[in-house]
Amino acid sequence: MNETARNRWAKDVANYDVPHHRLKQVGLVIKEISPSHYVDMGCAKGTLRTLTPGIKYTGCDFIQQDNADFEFYKCDFNSQPFPAELQNIELFSCSGLLEYIEDVPAFLKQLNERLRPSGKLVLTYFNMNHISRIIKMLKGGSFPVHPDWRGFYSCKDLQAQLSVAGFRITRIIPTNHSMTVSKAVGNTLEEKIQLHDYKFYSYLLAHQFIFVCENKNAK
Repeated sequence: MNETARNRWAKDVANYDVPHHRLKQVGLVIKEISPSHYVDMGCAKGTLRTLTPGIKYTGCDFIQQDNADFEFYKCDFNSQPFPAELQNIELFSCSGLLEYIEDVPAFLKQLNERLRPSGKLVLTYFNMNHISRIIKMLKGGSFPVHPDWRGFYSCKDLQAQLSVAGFRITRIIPTNHSMTVSKAVGNTLEEKIQLHDYKFYSYLLAHQFIFVCENKNAK
């Protein structure tokens, strides 16, 4: 990650250090799976751990957490391999991270290689084909994106990438269904938390998706 992005995230990380809607949903998914331990890739300041009490938590991110009160490993996922200590992992979570990964296939492959055979992966991804984005493009405009986003995969394309990396998707959860543009993170703190079923219209109306995956070879 370049120096401009590093400086931007050193400041922006505080904006995501809140129990926002998607993060609460991810926490609920992890609690339902009920692992004894999981590793949060792109952990920021570790807010997710507060939503999964009783489960051992390890965080990993490119911004050093000097005063972290949890086990932490520093790693720039776009230029470094995962820390050697992360092996035989029971569950990886990647909430709001994959959009920033430059080589998604290689990243997913590393996740699969570091999971134990029965391990799980819980990751999120923005719906690049939400109807509000399509309408803006049809009108000749462009939809807003973070300056550090990469890839811009459709839901279908991401499913294919997961399959190639050795994962079987067991569940796709839309974070919501809406015709309007997505809310800012800070405006979702009070939203009702529930895990929605994937519907035939989700590919147009869901702002984000949560994918629950396992190794294809898992019994």
